[in-house]
Amino acid sequence: EQAHASKSIKNNLKVSELLTDPSYAYQSKRCQAILDQARTDRQAIRASNPGRFRVKPTLAERCLREPLQSDSNPQDWFMKSFDSRSRSVTSITNK
Repeated sequence: EQAHASKSIKNNLKVSELLTDPSYAYQSKRCQAILDQARTDRQAIRASNPGRFRVKPTLAERCLREPLQSDSNPQDWFMKSFDSRSRSVTSITNK
């Protein structure tokens, strides 16, 4: 089981480290590094097993339908997909 933040700091920060370098800046920097490592570990575990943590796909992942072809330009894709559906300015003003 994954340890919580306080337990992680307690397990990874040794008393000898605190005695050899008692500066507050070093202690806070070391604690922050331990917390960052614990956070990345938790994110990696969640990413590797999304079913266990009920991770929902992001909006971008849900909306992605077709990847771009390697030979096409993103601007060309945008123009092709929206040009045919939208009405031109001339057709709106002539009515």
